[in-house]
Amino acid sequence: MKTTVTSGLLLVLSAPSGAGKTTLMKILAGELEPSSGTVRRSPEARVGYLRQDQDLSGAGTLFE
Repeated sequence: MKTTVTSGLLLVLSAPSGAGKTTLMKILAGELEPSSGTVRRSPEARVGYLRQDQDLSGAGTLFE
């Protein structure tokens, strides 16, 4: 896969369960290393996603 994301662009991933959406987001966010290929990010780039396994234990506020 080769793509370029320009500044200010919002992306949505939609695919069947087990297709690798979470793995791709973790790679883009720098939480996982790709098994092959490379990921190049601008030093100013910000990658964010809502994790599937959030810790909602009740300690703190929604923004913490």
